Amino acid sequence: MFNERIESWLSRWGSGDAINSIDDGLVSLATDQGLRRKENQDRLAAMRVNSTSGKPFFVVALADGMGGMREGKACAEKAISAFFQGLVEHRNAEPLARIKDAVHHSNKAVHEFLKGAGGATLSAILLGSDHLPYIVNVGDSRIYGVEELNNTHVKRLTIDDSLAEIAGGAGKDLIQFIGMGNGIQPHIMTLENTVYEVILTTDGVHFIDETMLFNIIRNEREPEELANKLIKVANWSGSPDNATVSVLNVHKLMLNLTGYVDSGIELFDPFGALHIIWVKPEDTRVNSAIDLNCLPTVRAPTKGDLDNEDDPESVSLAQKSKRKGATPKARKNKAKIKQLEIEIVTIDDLQQAKDSK
Repeated sequence: MFNERIESWLSRWGSGDAINSIDDGLVSLATDQGLRRKENQDRLAAMRVNSTSGKPFFVVALADGMGGMREGKACAEKAISAFFQGLVEHRNAEPLARIKDAVHHSNKAVHEFLKGAGGATLSAILLGSDHLPYIVNVGDSRIYGVEELNNTHVKRLTIDDSLAEIAGGAGKDLIQFIGMGNGIQPHIMTLENTVYEVILTTDGVHFIDETMLFNIIRNEREPEELANKLIKVANWSGSPDNATVSVLNVHKLMLNLTGYVDSGIELFDPFGALHIIWVKPEDTRVNSAIDLNCLPTVRAPTKGDLDNEDDPESVSLAQKSKRKGATPKARKNKAKIKQLEIEIVTIDDLQQAKDSK
């Protein structure tokens, strides 16, 4: 099934830190295991669903496994993969209904896994070609926005689902999370046109004093540099938790969204990328079904893959295919990707997954 493939892909995360910049630097995805944790229980991924006939969309989702509960890493992986599955299944629905369905799909998947004994936060932003950007939040991961007021107005767009922030009590215990079961009420809102940059963070970053956090955001305009700086400052401040950040230039992403006309799904995380290419069930020759124009230039895993290419550092998949007789025009993309995988699925695989529920 589609969500199981994403879940498996997310489970390959290693230790240490990683950062990936995509769409010519308009989106940055970064994570760090931190100073004290034995494993990274954060998960972060972006998905672009391209379509020649439907409505293309782009989403970034971040999840943090619940501390003190079971299987935090697996819960975060399930939360994102099921959320993405829900968005794909309901891609022709109105955006508000689509996000609600995707959150409930995510909550159900994690709850069925551990029956409430484990869970994850979820923060996400959805960009569509036919609607304003939407954000959604469950738990205590956060979303910040930067408005076009001399690049100085930064504000937190979400509230934590903690006793302190929701009920006015004391403590950081969460009153809702992905995997809790019945009763979940996600916080969903549209972004104002004035918000041009969005930052998603897990609580390892929240160890930074808010005044310092806002100053860093105000003074760094490049998404990759901002993400990298936030994680470094969190570690310098002695943050005891995993730290994960995504920075998006929303305005430019919205302008670029309709420029992708190939059909298929592109997935990105801090460690690499996975492209799932849709083909008709009757297509048996993979080469005839792939539109190589949709494949970005990526860093080659080994020098041997370059076939004595002049540039030993990077090569595009389109260029590799050209040496085998194909003549595609590679779309320009300066994505800094450490690893790219390609998977071919038939269009009705997604429908079969939906019908099996």
